[in-house]
Amino acid sequence: MFPITLDTSLLPIAVIGNGEATHRRLQLFQAAGAKHLTHFKAMPEDTALAGFKVAFVADFDEATSVEIYNKLKALGLLVNIEDKRPLCDFHVPAIVRRGDLLMTVSTNAQSPRIARVLRQYLEKLFPPIWAERIAEIGAKRREWREAGLDIPALAKNTDKFLETKGWLVHLENNLPSSRGGNADVAIQPRRLLSRWIAALPMVARNDEGSVKC
Repeated sequence: MFPITLDTSLLPIAVIGNGEATHRRLQLFQAAGAKHLTHFKAMPEDTALAGFKVAFVADFDEATSVEIYNKLKALGLLVNIEDKRPLCDFHVPAIVRRGDLLMTVSTNAQSPRIARVLRQYLEKLFPPIWAERIAEIGAKRREWREAGLDIPALAKNTDKFLETKGWLVHLENNLPSSRGGNADVAIQPRRLLSRWIAALPMVARNDEGSVKC
């Protein structure tokens, strides 16, 4: 598996299907700000798919899904047919969206339950206010770039800004540690994030009590 993010403001995307799973897909794309999204309730004629590069398909039985997949592949599209792994060129991870902050979790279909648990934990750890925070730090970064700061200076300023704001302190408070307390609250933001991400599986188990596949 190799993660990528699609620029939904540029890429023409087809969603094919008519049911609950299709509705969820449409909601995800709307939240992602998709500007070239077309919904087909049934498999359209080939000419209607001209210009599309990616198709998401849901709510069809096995035989129909295979037929749709083969037609879409013949047209050169990348295809994802929900809940049918052999009919997927790529997979959609569990998503947490906070404005322009996008966090995803994937187990390569090994355990959707664990992906869901980790997503739920991330939702708690990064509440909706992070949308405003990302917008704020994005504005600061634009200011610094306009002032002529180079990449190392941008990184240093970003770390200092995060430390001053204290936005990452709660990550340290939620990080399993044998030391306990808040001994590391002044830890460098990038180092703190690395430690916390490495501990995510342990955090998820502690939060849920136990994890079942």
